[in-house]
Amino acid sequence: MGWRALACATLAAAAALAGAGCGGSDEDRGGTLVAAEDQAPPILNVLLADGATVPAQRVMSNILQNLLTVDERGRYVPQLAESVPAGEDVRAGPLRVTFRLRPEARWSDGRRVTSADAVFTWRTMTDPDVQVAGRTGWDRIRAITPGRTAAGGACPPRTCFTVAFRGDYAPWRDLFSVAGGYYLLPRHVLRGEDLNTVWNDGGVVGSGPYTLAEFRPRVRAVLEADPDWWASGDAGGGPFIDRIVINFLEGPAAALTALRGGEAQLVSPPPDPALIRRARGIDGVVVDQVPSVFLEHIALNTRVPPLDDPAVRRALAYAIDREEITRVLLDGDVPVLDSLLRPFQPGYAPVFERYRYDPRRARGELEAAGWRAGADGVYARDGRPLEVELVVPSEGALRRTTGRLIAERAREAGIRVRVRPETSDRLFGAILGRGDFQAAMFAIGGGVDPSVTGLLASDQVPGPANGFSGQNVYGVADPALDRLLARSDRLIDDDLRAEALGRVQEVVAEEVPLIPLYQQPNTVAHVEALEGVRVNPSQAEVYWNSAEWRLRR
Repeated sequence: MGWRALACATLAAAAALAGAGCGGSDEDRGGTLVAAEDQAPPILNVLLADGATVPAQRVMSNILQNLLTVDERGRYVPQLAESVPAGEDVRAGPLRVTFRLRPEARWSDGRRVTSADAVFTWRTMTDPDVQVAGRTGWDRIRAITPGRTAAGGACPPRTCFTVAFRGDYAPWRDLFSVAGGYYLLPRHVLRGEDLNTVWNDGGVVGSGPYTLAEFRPRVRAVLEADPDWWASGDAGGGPFIDRIVINFLEGPAAALTALRGGEAQLVSPPPDPALIRRARGIDGVVVDQVPSVFLEHIALNTRVPPLDDPAVRRALAYAIDREEITRVLLDGDVPVLDSLLRPFQPGYAPVFERYRYDPRRARGELEAAGWRAGADGVYARDGRPLEVELVVPSEGALRRTTGRLIAERAREAGIRVRVRPETSDRLFGAILGRGDFQAAMFAIGGGVDPSVTGLLASDQVPGPANGFSGQNVYGVADPALDRLLARSDRLIDDDLRAEALGRVQEVVAEEVPLIPLYQQPNTVAHVEALEGVRVNPSQAEVYWNSAEWRLRR
């Protein structure tokens, strides 16, 4: 039985969903693509603190769009906008940027995309009652004015508007890009609705090539091609695939098993060499990888003991053998990352090179801070042993194995690490935002722009005052760092900005609110019959050009 026939057989229980795509002889159009995700999103609304997850992003990037996106080479390209603003449309001192919407842009209900949607999106992202994942950058916007250009001229108000910032703001492109994790919102649909709930499990109206037909939490999402998609001509007449079924499975191994068994035609495995070797060994499967914006790291909660002590955080950084992790668990294919920035980003400085595995230095940090080794070799202070609970996602073996290796090496430095597996939907849905952890291992994304203000600014710490929104789960609250972050975002000059970002990285390396492990590659494994997939390095993710995909039969 071929993979396509087997997929139809195994999805017989979902025949109403997949059956229509399993027949026919048209080589260019039609069919059902079945993808397997190794995690389940707690909710679909990726703009919210509980929903900003990779699987939710992969679903929603087929449905929602923004003014810009990023292509497979990491370049900003237009989506709902006519072009990436440049020249007279970008004026500094303070920054003003003019966007020109494509006049043919439509929402899936047929209504036009207009400047009013941009104004509504900005107001939504800055509404204190909406529990968005982060407001960084949005709160720097002073006004959005339809009908005016950055140079002070007039333009059509429905399709042209100028964003005026409070000062200069270098990362402006990511606010209006899918690669930054943001989307344009339909004012006529969402005005008056509770944004904290309305799109969490359905009802989404977007401008992308697919619409959401079904979402069953922890089970699947079903996308259907929009036959009236406004940008069909850009995709050569696409979308060409009738339906995309995204099944949420329990871990990467289950996703690879589905691919091998013909129950899925596309998976995005983590950088586990064993899994990738398995994928490469499947007949008729193509595996592509690119370095990405995703950073595998350990988040340290600086608000709770014992990690509220910088000496303990530095000691833990010395007590983790990051080279061993990449050498043994990743076959040396992925290098250690020595910054919270990625090497391709302006201002990258390998400041964490100082934290090579060194149990002696770890013990020195602890002893200088008043910790003393007990009879069992574990340090203690004021009668309390030095124990750190490390939360890791329970799906897949790589992070659980990494956690065990960290615990073994930390024990040699006198630190007891206990590994606590949790499902990803619980980790991202409750634990991180509520600060219910000491240390946690997971991947964070980001835009192509090197700004890290949303991660580290004190006003981004989740708490009751902001509805537990914000991405600063590390609890960093440093006024001097806040000033550095603000300066790095204001600087338009690349050299000056790189210098400011270098100082930010030095502070992070000294205070250690996080420990970078490695830069994750974005990996996609798919059947040869699926054509047009181009792996994307950004948060735009694999589906960024799904309208161009074809499923050969």
